[in-house]
Amino acid sequence: MNYCASFIDVAERIAMHLCRTAFWYGKRCNWIGRAIKEVSPLINTVYNKSLGCDVYDGTGGIALFLSSLYRCTKNNAYLDTTEGAINHALSKANDLHSVARFSFFTGKLGIAYISAKIGYDLGNTYLIEQGLDLLKELQNNFEKEHLMDVISGNASGIPFQPFLTCTVSLKMKGC
Repeated sequence: MNYCASFIDVAERIAMHLCRTAFWYGKRCNWIGRAIKEVSPLINTVYNKSLGCDVYDGTGGIALFLSSLYRCTKNNAYLDTTEGAINHALSKANDLHSVARFSFFTGKLGIAYISAKIGYDLGNTYLIEQGLDLLKELQNNFEKEHLMDVISGNASGIPFQPFLTCTVSLKMKGC
């Protein structure tokens, strides 16, 4: 059995579902997902809501998944939906909680990375510039309160810093 082919097959089924079920507004897209709200210490309720913009459970993560699959398959539906998802993430990045801004998973750093990475991989300078603009904004806010944990804090962003600060910056300078 060719395990790589079966993984790609499953990924493509997921991607096609995402492409078919996206809600579009101009050049942005989003999805309806499930959320849990604590009603009291022992009671939670589940409800539907539009996704946020972060990597962990929002359109940033969907953009990363679809762009990775696009690079393997060259399916234009994945490319179009990637662009819609990252456009949504970029448009909502300022809505994220400011203390988690340096998190890859739940903050602006993740959206900056994904925008720059997708732009780099697809040769889209606009997305690279948007990612670098978010990164510059973060560099100007380092002294403000921020978290230090692995999911919502600084630690999650460490592996992505070299790409953002070196690789993308060099490409933008024409190196």
